[in-house]
Amino acid sequence: MIVGILWSLTMLLSGIMIFHEYELGKTILSLIITLIGMLLIIFLVFLLYSLFQQLTSTIMTLMNEISFRVRMG
Repeated sequence: MIVGILWSLTMLLSGIMIFHEYELGKTILSLIITLIGMLLIIFLVFLLYSLFQQLTSTIMTLMNEISFRVRMG
């Protein structure tokens, strides 16, 4: 399995080098920057999901509190 993964990474690396006419260093730098960008986007999606979850919870709490006050008032 490790041989297959290494072979796939080698083919991906050589394909990017040939297609973009990059040298090895520039290709690796490009891949690292791409991976950092992908991780940043994943982090922002999780952050946005958490934000909306908290917002929904806050709105539900406010609705329950208003409903409670109307019934008691």
